[in-house]
Amino acid sequence: MTNEENEFKKRARQLVLRRLRYGLPRKVAKEQGFIVSLGTARDYFSCISCYLEWLDSNDIPVDEQDHRQHMVAYIEECAEIYSQSTLNQHRQALANVFQIKNIPQVKALKLRDYSSRSYTWGEVKEITKYQDDKNSISTLIAYSAGLRAHELVTLRLASELTRSDRRAWREDLFSGCGDTVIYVVTGKGGLRRYVALPRFLSIALERSRCEPTTVVDRGIKYQKIYNINFGQAFSQAFTRASKKALGLSQGAHGLRHSYVKRRIGKLLEVGYSLSDAMLMVSQEVGHFRPLITTCYMR
Repeated sequence: MTNEENEFKKRARQLVLRRLRYGLPRKVAKEQGFIVSLGTARDYFSCISCYLEWLDSNDIPVDEQDHRQHMVAYIEECAEIYSQSTLNQHRQALANVFQIKNIPQVKALKLRDYSSRSYTWGEVKEITKYQDDKNSISTLIAYSAGLRAHELVTLRLASELTRSDRRAWREDLFSGCGDTVIYVVTGKGGLRRYVALPRFLSIALERSRCEPTTVVDRGIKYQKIYNINFGQAFSQAFTRASKKALGLSQGAHGLRHSYVKRRIGKLLEVGYSLSDAMLMVSQEVGHFRPLITTCYMR
């Protein structure tokens, strides 16, 4: 265990112990927001340790650990790898330990079993046959660059928007990607990162430029500058097309899994070690945690 890991666990233990009132009647504890079960305290300790590690990985200062927006971003990221019950436990731990109300319920994106969620290129081509232009280009972009559905509307040329500067970005991102154009997307927690689009997709995307308009997805406002689909509407349209083409759907998030698996394979092919490849791809998809990359590799 590294010194950093020890520090996370020490801080997590202190935070949980502040809320522990062993022996206090459960009804009273619930009314006052305290923990009375040692088992619950142990579970919360594990959750808070993970949260503190996530803050550190994203260069978020310790004095911002109780900010609701960081907790929401963390829970949304956890939805990519945790089951619904585990996700709910993390949400409850944060709400109790930091005494933060109204942390939203987030639906887990992880499948109940451990089957692969990724799509092959052949499957993606079949799916696009059942999509209109606005959805098919979104599918190709998400597959080619590992974007989340809501990130599609945030695409900007790198000359138009800078990426977040509070991160230790690698200099060799997108190694082996070939002829690409660099864009910036805004992901979870407002993190702006580079993504690389194949040049043919960049040309198609730029042809779809439109007058900037304000759009809303899941209650969040975005500025739209490309006439492509995104967010919940794209996810639903993708699911319908996938079922028509393949008889099943792994969800639009499966395109992100496809990107991770494909990139890991390419980086290994050009000489990177597995651990180095996972670190690189974790930055390319915007979560800075190789653990999530591992989950995508199934």
